[in-house]
Amino acid sequence: MAGQPVRTKEIQDGAGKDGRFRFGVAAMQGWRDEMEDAHLALPDFDVGRGLGLFGVFDGHGGSAVAEIVAERLAETLRSLASYQEGRYPDALTE
Repeated sequence: MAGQPVRTKEIQDGAGKDGRFRFGVAAMQGWRDEMEDAHLALPDFDVGRGLGLFGVFDGHGGSAVAEIVAERLAETLRSLASYQEGRYPDALTE
C-alpha cells in the first residue's frame, strides 16, 4: 500500500441524446493499491422505453468482477425475457 492516498480523480459527465438523463461520475483510488471499483453510465440504454442504466460496482478486494459487471450488465439485461416483458425488478434480480 502506498504511503499516501492516490488523490487523482477520474471525472466523467454526459447526457442522453434527448437530455432526459444527465450524469456525473467521480472516482478516486484513495488508499487502495489499485482502483477496484467500476461504473457504467448509459443514459440512452433503452430510448424506446425511456430508460437509462447507471451503476457503481464495488470491487471488494479486486477489480475483476466489478469490471465484468460494468461490461456485461446492459447486454445481459436486454437479453432477459423479464426485461423484455417490462418486469425490471425481476430482470435486475436475475
